[in-house]
Amino acid sequence: MKYLLILTFLLTPIFSSAAEPSVQNVVKTYVEKASAQYNEAYEGLLVFKDKVDVFLDNPNAETLQSVKEQWTEMRKSYSPTEAYRFYGGPIDGDEGPEGRINAWPLDEAYIDYVVGDNAAGIINNPAQFGKITKDLLLELNEQGGEKNISVGYHAIEFLLWGQDLSSSSAGNRPYTDFIVGQKKNADRRREYLKIATEILIEDLGWVKNQWNLNDSNSYAVKFLHESESEALSRMFTGVYRLAGEELSQERMFVAYDTQAQEDEHSCFSDTTHFDIRFNFEGIRNVFLGQLGNGTGILSLVLARDRGIAEKLDKHLKEVDKAIDMIPAPFDNAIFSESGRAAILRAIHALEDLAVDTREAAMLLGVEIQ
Repeated sequence: MKYLLILTFLLTPIFSSAAEPSVQNVVKTYVEKASAQYNEAYEGLLVFKDKVDVFLDNPNAETLQSVKEQWTEMRKSYSPTEAYRFYGGPIDGDEGPEGRINAWPLDEAYIDYVVGDNAAGIINNPAQFGKITKDLLLELNEQGGEKNISVGYHAIEFLLWGQDLSSSSAGNRPYTDFIVGQKKNADRRREYLKIATEILIEDLGWVKNQWNLNDSNSYAVKFLHESESEALSRMFTGVYRLAGEELSQERMFVAYDTQAQEDEHSCFSDTTHFDIRFNFEGIRNVFLGQLGNGTGILSLVLARDRGIAEKLDKHLKEVDKAIDMIPAPFDNAIFSESGRAAILRAIHALEDLAVDTREAAMLLGVEIQ
């Protein structure tokens, strides 16, 4: 898939290029990349829906495995888009659907049975919750608590994998959970998976359309017409807050600190290492532009202060290397001495990157929100 292309390029071209950077070109590259990335994430989700349909038509070990593999792949294309957040953009603005897309952690017992309680969850309580519908699942999302997540990537992840009860493997929900007559409330579980997928398609499709450069009324087109200072403020804010707050702290340090499997980002599938890697790829895309051709915000910093640019370059490389050193799965790494040391190195590298990002923003007269 396309996202693999972003893993191997070097920062060197930025430092050897003699081209004068243009804020307009940097902003244009940013918007084009955001548009392309959301399109890719959406297309992967459509493939996922097709595989869900195949699985529900014929539930067996092979069709369930196929759905799981596509969930993992589509997450890889979605995760870089996290760099286009945290400044009131389409996904997490006042009316944005982020809480229905990527909300976590979630209380498994809010959705389905868990160890020690076979009657838990929306699925197993038709008398209380009635028919599984789109309106019901949307109404129940975060109702009564922020961990009461009913929709989005991680609700679907739990439906596919079930609880992760092993330190050596991911969750292992049996495909028979989706066969009517073999598992109680299988019909409701099937409907839940189908509708949750449809909701995610609708929500991610809305975000994708907001980044549509061919729609004159889209957020993307409006972004291109913002003042340079406002556009750069959003760009710097996104990478600063993802690196220094969301990724390093919420998605890494919390699990490192508590040593609780449920505090990792994709705990049911044991794919948190991919979340971390591809969140960082989104950050790197914003700094470097399109394959490091001098159309990222790092090129603007280089034009003002080579020393600060080189520090940013150094810390980008350090984060890259540190993330590679975290052993997978992440829920094992939080317990081992070597794994914890690797996680902490990556956290510190991300924090250093955030400090340099703020310094670079100040250099350019850009306000981080």
